[in-house]
Order: sequence, then structure tokens, then C-alpha cells
Amino acid sequence: MSNLTYEQGYYNEHHKRLFLSAAGDPASAAAYGRILSRAKIFEEKHGKDLYDFNLREIEDVFRYLDPTSYASAKGAFWIVQNYIRWAIENGLTRSAANPLDPVAGIEYVQKMVSNSKKRFFTEAEMLDSYKDLVNDQDAVIPALIFEGALGKQCAELRNLKMSDVNIGQRLLKLTDYDGSVRELKVSQRLIKLIQGAYTQREYYKKNGNADSDMKSPATSQLLDYGYVLKSVNNGRIKAQQVAQHLILQRLRGIAEYSGFPTYTAINIRNSGILKMMRDIYLEQGDVTVRELEAILQAFHVIKSPSEYMNITNYKNDFLNIEKMKQVYQID
Repeated sequence: MSNLTYEQGYYNEHHKRLFLSAAGDPASAAAYGRILSRAKIFEEKHGKDLYDFNLREIEDVFRYLDPTSYASAKGAFWIVQNYIRWAIENGLTRSAANPLDPVAGIEYVQKMVSNSKKRFFTEAEMLDSYKDLVNDQDAVIPALIFEGALGKQCAELRNLKMSDVNIGQRLLKLTDYDGSVRELKVSQRLIKLIQGAYTQREYYKKNGNADSDMKSPATSQLLDYGYVLKSVNNGRIKAQQVAQHLILQRLRGIAEYSGFPTYTAINIRNSGILKMMRDIYLEQGDVTVRELEAILQAFHVIKSPSEYMNITNYKNDFLNIEKMKQVYQID
């Protein structure tokens, strides 16, 4: 196994390596390694291995990890719990009891999730984040994601052509990374943004606030191959579609402009999911499990209601009435 990103190494490295060797596959070993590597500073502080920590000491590690979602908190909990279990089974610990076993459960994991970083944006905050952008090429990206388009490696955005947009019916034909195709009903506001992005011919650098002493032109010509999102013509672009990194770069620019450092594709998508839940709740006074499944399908998070585990993870993380009321300040 390579050193990966664990430059600080491991405390009691021999035992850590033995545990990682039993992980089964490199991806799992990498995930376990990230957690165990970051626990090192606490192990050095207490002068003992993580498998000898009490619950209070383990919780210090969890706070340091600062998980921002239920899924990441659940993963960290599971890894530490299993590391201690492995150590008990191999007679390495001072105690035969795993301090995490009595607290294992949804409620405990939910409490691990950090609330220090903003993860959800209301509909009003989303509109404010891009309403003053001079480039529809920029504004259309978060607007598309917020209404349900994304796909693996931003494929649904990258593949979207104007010929895939039914303006009258407000329908988008979206093609994902694997070639699968679906339809998405969107707002009239988004349709107008898509039209604006497609007809845009020049891209204004720095949101139209280019420095007066900048040597290069303040605008760049956009390449037109029929796609809604376009690359600038810098003489080097060979592909007709925009690259994923360009989409993420534009999102980072909007994040800086709007003052939302956590303005990421996933957070925007999850905010859109929560907004759709809010709309149903305001109309009906409740949201059924079947409606939650339909929301996740609309955002292509799940492809069928049978993917129960994914649904459960989202419900435990944020897709619940309590979180929705908190974000939208509903009594």
C-alpha cells in the first residue's frame, strides 16, 4: 500500500498496517487509512493506541474529523468501531468492551455531523448568488444543479445541447456519464437562463470587472458546438464539450463572488432536494416516503425506489422535515 496522503503516518504503525491489510480492497484501505492517520495526534497526546481510547477520547477524534454529512460521519464511526473490534478479537486491547457498541445508532451518528459549515442554501439565497452575474454561462450552472441536473462528473451539464431543451414544455433531455437518458421538468426561469447561456457569444472575465491594466482582452470568444455550456476559445481547446474542471472552476468563482465558501455542486444539489421537499410540505402539510423517493429520483440520486439504503442515508442526513424547517425557518 502506498503512502497516499498520510504524510504523518500512523501511531503504532505495525498494528495499523495489519488492520489495513485485512480491508479487502485498496479503496476500503484508503478510507480506513485516512481516519486512522488523522487519529495519530490524539494517540500521541494520550500515549496509547486508538483501540484503547474511552468514549470521551474517541469523541475528541470525531470532533477533529469534523464530518459535514451523515454519510461521512457514519463512515468514520464504522471505521473506528471496526478497528477497535478487530483489536479486541486479536487480543490487543486492555479492555474486552468496545466503547462504541453501546452508542451505535442513527441518533449518535447524527450528533457527530458538524454544523459549523453551511451546507444548505434556501431558494432565495440561490437566486441571490447568481442573479447579478453578467455571464449566463456562469449563472446557468448552479441554476441547473439546483433544479436537478448534474450527473456523474457533471455529465448531464456537459452533455446538454440546445436541441435537448423543449422550451414550450420546459423539459430537458439529460444524458449521464453512462449514456442513460432521462427527462427533467424545470422552471421558466431556468429555461430563460439556458437560452441566455446558449446565445452568449463572449465570456466576460472576472464577472465584467476586469482590471484596467490587464494586458489580455476583457472578454473571450465562446466556442459554439451546439452545447449550452461552452468553452472559451483560447486556441488550445480540442474537445467540443466543456470539461468538468471548467464547471467546478466557475462554481468556485461564484462562491467567491457570493461569499459562500461551501458553494459546491453537491451542496447546491442537496439544497435543491430540500427545496423540493419544502414545496411539497407547504402544499400538503406533510411529505410521504413515496414522495421522498420521487424527489431523489428527480435529482437522479437514486434510479428506483428499491435503493432503500440510499434513501435511508439521505433521510438520516438532511431529507427530513426537521432539517427542512430549520433551513427555511418554518415554525
